[in-house]
Amino acid sequence: MVKFVERNVPSQINLINSISNYSIMKTTFAIYGATILIAAAFQMRAEIIAGPFTNPANGHDYYLLAPNNWTASEAEAETLGGTLAIIRNGAEQEWVFSKFGDFGGTNRNLWLGFHREAQNGRFISMLGEKMDYSNWGPGQPDNGGGQESCVDIWTTGWNDTNKGCWNDCVDWTMNNGVVEIPGKSDD
Repeated sequence: MVKFVERNVPSQINLINSISNYSIMKTTFAIYGATILIAAAFQMRAEIIAGPFTNPANGHDYYLLAPNNWTASEAEAETLGGTLAIIRNGAEQEWVFSKFGDFGGTNRNLWLGFHREAQNGRFISMLGEKMDYSNWGPGQPDNGGGQESCVDIWTTGWNDTNKGCWNDCVDWTMNNGVVEIPGKSDD
Protein backbone atom coordinates (compact mmCIF):
# COMPACT_ATOMS: atom_id res chain seq x y z
CA MET A 1 0.00 0.00 0.00
CA VAL A 2 1.31 3.43 -0.97
CA LYS A 3 1.17 6.02 1.72
CA PHE A 4 0.74 9.66 0.71
CA VAL A 5 2.42 12.36 2.74
CA GLU A 6 0.25 15.30 3.35
CA ARG A 7 2.02 18.57 2.65
CA ASN A 8 1.19 21.95 3.93
CA VAL A 9 1.35 23.82 0.61
CA PRO A 10 0.17 27.23 1.95
CA SER A 11 3.01 27.41 4.50
CA GLN A 12 5.56 26.47 1.81
CA ILE A 13 4.23 29.24 -0.41
CA ASN A 14 4.47 31.70 2.51
CA LEU A 15 8.09 30.65 3.10
CA ILE A 16 8.93 31.18 -0.58
CA ASN A 17 7.23 34.60 -0.53
CA SER A 18 9.15 35.58 2.62
CA ILE A 19 12.48 34.60 1.06
CA SER A 20 11.59 36.48 -2.11
CA ASN A 21 10.59 39.61 -0.13
CA TYR A 22 13.81 39.40 1.89
CA SER A 23 15.88 39.24 -1.32
CA ILE A 24 14.03 42.23 -2.77
CA MET A 25 14.57 44.16 0.47
CA LYS A 26 18.31 43.38 0.49
CA THR A 27 18.63 44.49 -3.13
CA THR A 28 16.69 47.69 -2.43
CA PHE A 29 18.90 48.51 0.57
CA ALA A 30 22.03 47.81 -1.48
CA ILE A 31 20.87 50.16 -4.25
CA TYR A 32 19.94 52.91 -1.80
CA GLY A 33 23.24 52.45 0.04
CA ALA A 34 25.26 52.69 -3.17
CA THR A 35 23.32 55.79 -4.21
CA ILE A 36 24.05 57.48 -0.88
CA LEU A 37 27.78 56.63 -1.14
CA ILE A 38 27.98 57.99 -4.67
CA ALA A 39 26.16 61.16 -3.64
CA ALA A 40 28.50 61.55 -0.65
CA ALA A 41 31.53 61.18 -2.91
CA PHE A 42 30.31 64.03 -5.09
CA GLN A 43 29.62 66.11 -1.98
CA MET A 44 33.28 65.65 -0.93
CA ARG A 45 34.41 68.23 -3.48
CA ALA A 46 35.36 71.56 -2.02
CA GLU A 47 33.77 74.40 -3.98
CA ILE A 48 35.73 77.49 -5.02
CA ILE A 49 34.47 80.60 -3.19
CA ALA A 50 36.90 83.11 -4.68
CA GLY A 51 39.92 83.47 -6.93
CA PRO A 52 42.19 83.35 -8.60
CA PHE A 53 44.21 86.03 -6.82
CA THR A 54 47.84 86.41 -7.87
CA ASN A 55 50.43 87.02 -5.15
CA PRO A 56 52.70 89.70 -6.68
CA ALA A 57 55.68 88.51 -4.63
CA ASN A 58 55.81 84.97 -6.09
CA GLY A 59 53.47 85.06 -9.12
CA HIS A 60 51.39 82.15 -7.79
CA ASP A 61 47.61 82.05 -8.09
CA TYR A 62 45.47 81.34 -5.02
CA TYR A 63 41.85 80.27 -4.57
CA LEU A 64 39.66 80.17 -1.48
CA LEU A 65 37.62 76.99 -1.07
CA ALA A 66 34.34 76.48 0.79
CA PRO A 67 34.66 74.80 4.20
CA ASN A 68 35.49 71.11 3.99
CA ASN A 69 37.81 68.60 5.61
CA TRP A 70 41.54 68.70 4.85
CA THR A 71 41.51 65.64 2.56
CA ALA A 72 38.69 66.96 0.34
CA SER A 73 40.30 70.41 0.22
CA GLU A 74 43.68 68.98 -0.83
CA ALA A 75 41.99 66.79 -3.45
CA GLU A 76 40.26 69.86 -4.92
CA ALA A 77 43.55 71.78 -4.88
CA GLU A 78 45.19 68.99 -6.87
CA THR A 79 42.26 68.95 -9.31
CA LEU A 80 42.92 72.66 -9.90
CA GLY A 81 46.62 71.96 -10.59
CA GLY A 82 48.15 72.90 -7.25
CA THR A 83 48.12 71.99 -3.58
CA LEU A 84 46.84 73.61 -0.44
CA ALA A 85 49.05 76.67 0.18
CA ILE A 86 52.64 75.92 1.20
CA ILE A 87 53.75 79.01 3.12
CA ARG A 88 57.50 79.55 2.62
CA ASN A 89 58.14 82.87 4.41
CA GLY A 90 56.64 85.62 6.54
CA ALA A 91 55.65 87.76 3.54
CA GLU A 92 53.61 84.90 2.01
CA GLN A 93 52.07 84.17 5.44
CA GLU A 94 50.98 87.81 5.76
CA TRP A 95 49.63 87.94 2.19
CA VAL A 96 47.59 84.70 2.54
CA PHE A 97 46.24 85.64 5.97
CA SER A 98 45.30 89.21 4.97
CA LYS A 99 43.70 88.07 1.68
CA PHE A 100 41.68 85.09 2.98
CA GLY A 101 41.55 85.16 6.80
CA ASP A 102 38.46 87.35 6.85
CA PHE A 103 37.39 87.14 3.22
CA GLY A 104 33.88 88.50 2.69
CA GLY A 105 33.80 89.81 6.27
CA THR A 106 33.81 86.26 7.73
CA ASN A 107 36.63 84.95 9.93
CA ARG A 108 37.92 81.76 8.33
CA ASN A 109 40.34 79.15 9.67
CA LEU A 110 42.45 78.17 6.66
CA TRP A 111 43.88 74.79 5.64
CA LEU A 112 47.54 74.76 4.58
CA GLY A 113 49.44 72.21 2.49
CA PHE A 114 51.36 70.55 5.33
CA HIS A 115 50.77 67.16 6.95
CA ARG A 116 52.56 64.83 9.33
CA GLU A 117 55.04 62.53 7.61
CA ALA A 118 54.09 59.77 10.11
CA GLN A 119 52.03 59.57 13.28
CA ASN A 120 53.73 61.88 15.79
CA GLY A 121 56.26 62.69 13.05
CA ARG A 122 57.42 65.99 11.64
CA PHE A 123 55.35 68.07 9.25
CA ILE A 124 56.22 68.17 5.55
CA SER A 125 54.65 69.92 2.60
CA MET A 126 52.41 68.19 0.08
CA LEU A 127 55.44 68.29 -2.23
CA GLY A 128 57.45 66.24 0.28
CA GLU A 129 59.57 69.21 1.36
CA LYS A 130 60.56 69.87 4.96
CA MET A 131 59.23 73.06 6.54
CA ASP A 132 61.72 75.92 6.28
CA TYR A 133 59.24 78.42 7.69
CA SER A 134 56.50 78.05 10.31
CA ASN A 135 54.25 80.30 12.35
CA TRP A 136 53.06 77.95 15.12
CA GLY A 137 50.84 79.35 17.83
CA PRO A 138 51.88 79.04 21.49
CA GLY A 139 52.08 75.36 22.49
CA GLN A 140 51.67 74.18 18.88
CA PRO A 141 52.00 71.72 17.33
CA ASP A 142 50.64 69.61 20.20
CA ASN A 143 49.10 66.63 18.37
CA GLY A 144 46.07 66.72 20.68
CA GLY A 145 44.62 63.25 21.07
CA GLY A 146 47.40 61.85 18.88
CA GLN A 147 45.30 62.57 15.77
CA GLU A 148 46.27 66.07 14.63
CA SER A 149 48.06 65.53 11.33
CA CYS A 150 47.05 68.61 9.31
CA VAL A 151 47.88 72.33 9.59
CA ASP A 152 45.55 75.32 9.65
CA ILE A 153 45.87 79.05 10.26
CA TRP A 154 43.74 80.28 13.14
CA THR A 155 41.53 83.28 12.55
CA THR A 156 39.06 82.27 15.22
CA GLY A 157 39.69 80.44 18.40
CA TRP A 158 40.18 80.66 22.07
CA ASN A 159 42.56 83.64 22.07
CA ASP A 160 42.80 86.68 19.78
CA THR A 161 46.60 86.74 20.19
CA ASN A 162 46.69 83.48 18.19
CA LYS A 163 45.09 85.01 15.08
CA GLY A 164 47.28 84.21 12.10
CA CYS A 165 49.18 81.51 13.98
CA TRP A 166 49.37 77.90 12.87
CA ASN A 167 47.76 74.97 14.62
CA ASP A 168 47.94 71.24 14.06
CA CYS A 169 44.42 69.97 13.56
CA VAL A 170 42.40 66.83 12.87
CA ASP A 171 41.48 66.13 9.24
CA TRP A 172 37.72 66.17 9.73
CA THR A 173 37.55 69.80 10.92
CA MET A 174 35.60 71.95 8.45
CA ASN A 175 37.94 74.79 7.40
CA ASN A 176 38.36 76.83 4.25
CA GLY A 177 41.18 75.61 2.03
CA VAL A 178 43.62 78.00 0.37
CA VAL A 179 44.83 76.58 -2.96
CA GLU A 180 48.21 77.62 -4.33
CA ILE A 181 48.96 77.10 -8.01
CA PRO A 182 52.52 77.78 -9.14
CA GLY A 183 53.05 80.51 -11.70
CA LYS A 184 54.51 80.07 -15.17
CA SER A 185 58.00 80.90 -13.87
CA ASP A 186 57.92 77.72 -11.74
CA ASP A 187 57.23 75.38 -14.68
